[in-house]
Amino acid sequence: MNLAQLMLLLDKFTKTFEDATTRKINADIIGKKKLNLITISKFNRRKNKDFIEWFESFEQAAETNNWSKKRRITIAMGENDNFYAAKFKRLLCRVEFSRKLLSAHVEADDYYRQQAAVHQASVKIKDDMKNLIEKINKLTINYANMTNSITQLTK
Repeated sequence: MNLAQLMLLLDKFTKTFEDATTRKINADIIGKKKLNLITISKFNRRKNKDFIEWFESFEQAAETNNWSKKRRITIAMGENDNFYAAKFKRLLCRVEFSRKLLSAHVEADDYYRQQAAVHQASVKIKDDMKNLIEKINKLTINYANMTNSITQLTK
């Protein structure tokens, strides 16, 4: 919400309260059904969640229905609670998403660390196997040389 929208909103609130204090018709004398000529949609059920647009429709309904100052404030407070509840719910969703993302990041980090450890272990096993093969080859050559020299001595 920028400064111009905020100023517009404050002007509308001021006008609403000025109109409410100078109203001639008392909302409590006239029945509630007669006052609800225009209904207001709930703020958080609207597809377009523009607060200024909702407030303008609220003002039109309040003027048409001749709501008292007390009734306007009661309805507006309930809608503000819904507005802030929707904001809080979105904030909680973002926090929960951040937690899940962090958890997934930690799990992925653990997985890649485990994979790196497995890879290092397999590289070490391969190196150990190469060393064993070299030792076996040396032993085989030494054995062949020994048997060759023994056979030559016996001949």
